[in-house]
Amino acid sequence: MTLIVIIAFFAIVGFCAWKVNQQRASAFAAAADRMGFVDKGSASPFAGSDAAGLTLLTDTMQHVYRNVLVDKRGSLVVVPGFQYVLPVGMMRKGMGAVTDDEMQNHSLVAFRAPHGSLPIFQVYSRGAIGNVGIPVDATAFSGMKTAAGVDTGSPEFSERYVISTKDEAGVARVFTPALVKAFVDQPAMTWLHVQTSADWLLFYDPRILILKPEDVEPALQRVRPIASLLLGARA
Repeated sequence: MTLIVIIAFFAIVGFCAWKVNQQRASAFAAAADRMGFVDKGSASPFAGSDAAGLTLLTDTMQHVYRNVLVDKRGSLVVVPGFQYVLPVGMMRKGMGAVTDDEMQNHSLVAFRAPHGSLPIFQVYSRGAIGNVGIPVDATAFSGMKTAAGVDTGSPEFSERYVISTKDEAGVARVFTPALVKAFVDQPAMTWLHVQTSADWLLFYDPRILILKPEDVEPALQRVRPIASLLLGARA
């Protein structure tokens, strides 16, 4: 009897999760055109492009995309539900190694960049919910191992963020005082993470959680000041 109850419980939980996902997918599909997007469902928006540098994609496994929205110019991608697995054995400073497949979830906002127009870099907050005091460059993600010796001239930026890159000259070129200020102006309690590749400018943060269509615009408003400074009118 106990086994039957347990099986029934997990079946109900699974059905409820499926139902929520279906309702969410229907809501995004219905709102896509009105918001200026094309609904791509579960298709990877990064297929066929250069994603090297986007370690969230390249250094993680079992990627699942839900409710992908691409603007009608093809220059902006919103992924309300992106699910991935951390590889077993990954070392995370202060947290030990991953001993089992760990499922993670994020909402993503990505802007298509003219090929090769941006240096390859990552910017991430020094502290975050669940990761306070743990610099992400110690997590063993391949693209985060080289912390740049780039002086932005802002003690507040240096206190809150870490830049990781192998192209220090390129980063110094794009990190203007206005861009530094756009990072500093982000909410204090945040884990904003920015990654670039030859083709993409990618944002994610636990506080950028897109659960319904009306969450899209606030997410874009949050990251657009940074994207506009890096990409100009394309953002």
